[in-house]
Amino acid sequence: MTTLLDHVGGLAVWTALDAFHPIATLDLRVDYMRAAQPGRDLVAEARCYRRTASIAFVRAWAFEDSIEDPVAAAQATYILTGDGGERLGANLKDRKA
Repeated sequence: MTTLLDHVGGLAVWTALDAFHPIATLDLRVDYMRAAQPGRDLVAEARCYRRTASIAFVRAWAFEDSIEDPVAAAQATYILTGDGGERLGANLKDRKA
């Protein structure tokens, strides 16, 4: 369940970006609302509801038939780890200076 919600959350971030940027999960909280019904397919949906220059905020749900009756819900933040051509950590000072 956690992997499913983390994955769909990351996809929601990518669809909110104007270009591909590497991302990483910064924080993920999953609330398990009820047991899933055995043998039933789970559907997951996520929405990136806020994005800054370096962080994206996402809410996600997993359910069987209706989003109104979720199996689990997640709240997550993802860090945008790069900006295309800029190397990660390029903003850090050189220790030799």
